[in-house]
Amino acid sequence: MRKFMHREGCQQDISGPSVEALNAIWHPHCFCCAACDKMIDFGSRFASTSSLAWCNKECYDAWAAAKAASKSPAKSP
Repeated sequence: MRKFMHREGCQQDISGPSVEALNAIWHPHCFCCAACDKMIDFGSRFASTSSLAWCNKECYDAWAAAKAASKSPAKSP
């Protein structure tokens, strides 16, 4: 049985189908978009960094904008 890594810590054995991506092996239902949490289907195109995946460019852009906004200092009125 193969082990896989999951970004949220799932360490369950894989005995059926798996997805190899981001230098890890995932259960298909665990390989999800970092922005909308939608499962990324096997064979689908996706955007990624070394540890996160997004189901499409719109989700990546939304995630990146939210991340940038959270890092910007609060503006005074």
